[in-house]
Amino acid sequence: MEESDNSPCIDDRLGDRLYEVAVDAPIFSTLTYAAPIGIAEELLVGAIVLAPLGNRQITGYVLGEASTQRADAQATYQVRPLVDILSLEPFFPATLVPFYRWIAQYYHYPIGEVIRTALPLAPGARSGRRIVLTDKGKAHCAAQGLALMQQMPWLSRLVDKGELSPAAVRKIWRNPQKQRAVLALEQKGFVDILPELLSSGGRTRTEAVVRIGAQLVPLLAQQGNFCSDELNRYLEAENYPPLRKSEHKLLEIFFTIAEKTNLEVARSSLRQAYPNHGPALKRLLARDFLGLSHKPVFRDPFAGLQRQPVTTHQLTEAQKDVLGPLVGEICRNIFAPFLLFGVTGSGKTEVYLLAVATALDQGKSALLLVPEIALAAQLETELRARFDDQVAVLHSGMSDGERIGQWQRVLWGKARIVLGARSAVFAPLSNLGVIVVDEEHESSYKQEDGLPYHARDLAVLRAKQEKCLVLLGSATPALTSYHHAITGKYQLLQLPERVSAHPLPQVQLVDMRAEEMPREHQLFSRALLSAMRENLELGRQTLLFLNRRGFATFMQCRDCGFVLECKHCRVSLTWHRSRNQLLCHYCGYHQHPDTLCPACGSGQVMGRGLGTERIEEEIAVLFPLARIARVDSDSSRNRRQLLEVLKAMQEREIDILVGTQMIAKGLHFPHVTLVGVLWADAGLNLPDFRAGERTFAQIAQVTGRAGRGESPGRVIVQTYQPEHYAVRLAQNHNYVGLYNQEIALRQPLGYPPFTRLVNVRISGLNEGEVEQAAIDTAAFLRQQDTGGKVAVLGPVPAPLAKIKNRVRWQILLKSAEIIALHRLCDQLNSQKKTLCPRSVAVQMDVDPENML
Repeated sequence: MEESDNSPCIDDRLGDRLYEVAVDAPIFSTLTYAAPIGIAEELLVGAIVLAPLGNRQITGYVLGEASTQRADAQATYQVRPLVDILSLEPFFPATLVPFYRWIAQYYHYPIGEVIRTALPLAPGARSGRRIVLTDKGKAHCAAQGLALMQQMPWLSRLVDKGELSPAAVRKIWRNPQKQRAVLALEQKGFVDILPELLSSGGRTRTEAVVRIGAQLVPLLAQQGNFCSDELNRYLEAENYPPLRKSEHKLLEIFFTIAEKTNLEVARSSLRQAYPNHGPALKRLLARDFLGLSHKPVFRDPFAGLQRQPVTTHQLTEAQKDVLGPLVGEICRNIFAPFLLFGVTGSGKTEVYLLAVATALDQGKSALLLVPEIALAAQLETELRARFDDQVAVLHSGMSDGERIGQWQRVLWGKARIVLGARSAVFAPLSNLGVIVVDEEHESSYKQEDGLPYHARDLAVLRAKQEKCLVLLGSATPALTSYHHAITGKYQLLQLPERVSAHPLPQVQLVDMRAEEMPREHQLFSRALLSAMRENLELGRQTLLFLNRRGFATFMQCRDCGFVLECKHCRVSLTWHRSRNQLLCHYCGYHQHPDTLCPACGSGQVMGRGLGTERIEEEIAVLFPLARIARVDSDSSRNRRQLLEVLKAMQEREIDILVGTQMIAKGLHFPHVTLVGVLWADAGLNLPDFRAGERTFAQIAQVTGRAGRGESPGRVIVQTYQPEHYAVRLAQNHNYVGLYNQEIALRQPLGYPPFTRLVNVRISGLNEGEVEQAAIDTAAFLRQQDTGGKVAVLGPVPAPLAKIKNRVRWQILLKSAEIIALHRLCDQLNSQKKTLCPRSVAVQMDVDPENML
């Protein structure tokens, strides 16, 4: 909801400086504020403040001083002062402000919430409420008893605990009916609603540091080093009282350590050398012989990890041909977009690293984006070996403390290379020389929750704004990227062969419809089992791919056929046997697997389908002597766990690796000679026009993990649709054939790359309200599109019709004219409050990747 903060009257106490501030609220414009009363410091771009908004307080981000035009426009309105400064030290550079503005405009998203997405760990605060039950309320609830609790279920928690936390109140406040009930209780004196300021964001870790005080500086200037006798003579000459033995001892320890630490000593080091140093330090601080300060400590995400030696590679002629134009453009300081189309194992990573080295040689910085934490884990060891502590890593597999420390190293110029997943596109690098987007086709670059940005597209935009080179790389480029390359929008570079001169692996399709296997072996074809057995005997490694985690993908009653669903979503529950839980992958709801059928009461509820947990267990039974590991988001919940598995795989301590898409791309395992794709066509029948493209990419990418070393590779693909063009073309490593096939299908239907899409998603708790809002919104969009330039498809229920208790409908907008498309989105934004009740949300997903 957009809120106005303007009312007549000017406060005479305000200073001359006015600031443009983006507030963390659903407001599409920035606001103007005066500096906090009593604070003289100038606020720089990137400072974080606490701003008043209506009758509450909220986080704001300073974008600069308000322009004269903005100040004049608001001269007849109240300009309120900021409440406080949360971070005087800027959290982002001024160069990123145009980047944030463009994102807000293109994705039709509030600019303050754009910045909050870019700075997830920055300091923040907002007004909250705590509900406290009064004595009068306790007596009333005791008298009314069960009837009152049934009318208001949240009231039972309030009675039990005596109060409700701000987080609980926030959930209640989203429901207008519950909100009115709370206010009615307050009017009767049954509850107190207490305002509370809630802090958020990560904290910078600091350590106490002892340094030389002002009184000792002249002595050191004369002597050059510390000596107890000289100190005593100096004190006597200056008529200072003599030092105690404990003070002499502390100074001797301090200077012994300080010689190696540039005259700064962590207090923890003094404590270790002299446990009872506290009283002596206190006296020396009082006499200004020593000083005490605090400085930030960067938590090292590489601590405890073995440093890898630098590996040198002889470039192929194809790599040299590719690298030439890249080096030239990096040195020219202009925007230059490239698409590097190279088969798996063709040496794209080496090209990336040499491009980064060129940028650093030019005094510039570099940003490398990868779609999966697994790829970041592998690439970070190579980067650290070559570029040492110039590397910073940013992704969700790290702790909050590690992430905020890495962010600040980049912001303060201590790291010039950033490696990370999707959100690293916001890294506060200055003087960018190159941006690399590895596996640029991956849909995981698209953010699905909150701000629906695509990191690959933002990487291209950032390169354009900062006038640098952007390099998109893939063995299976996104169709839109390849189309841009062959139509001249990007420059196309190609690596058509593997660096080892070995051919791409042979791919065998197995039609599972024709397989006759014993029930206990039905997950694996005879060809795959035979190949795995042979591979084990030869001491080689096998990789098994299935893009389904868990043990069983759904639970079904054997008596009536009912499938257990999440109580908050319209999706089936997945059985995770290792956790002993039935889990919803969309909202996190879980329940015990020992349950009765809700439909018929039968106890015969069985797991159906297959997931990586089940594959791991079945393989252990079939090959009891094999060393088996599994990589998915359940087994590798943090970066260090993943690094351990990848290291074990490199050192041949694992015979069979089972995994999801986390292992399907980019990873280099030279001893993997067999890859098994267990269910190749799992995504072919999804209601998404990209289903064929994604199936091809998935098969081609995992196929590329085989035969990257001295021994040739072999791939066995199990499928129920061997005749499908995506499967056949992947078997033959024919990307150009896939491109031609998809273009022929999409052009007459008007799908990307020939048009742009916006998916308008309407959601709410009440199904009838959501449906009516969707119908009204679609009618409004058709009415506003007077020129007929935008196709309005729908409304229809979303394929995933209910997520987290919210019913979902969607309307698809499609147009070849991007200006007309975005104008229509702006019109919807301006009228959505009249089209939809407060309980219904409207979200616009520009360039959607997921149509579910």
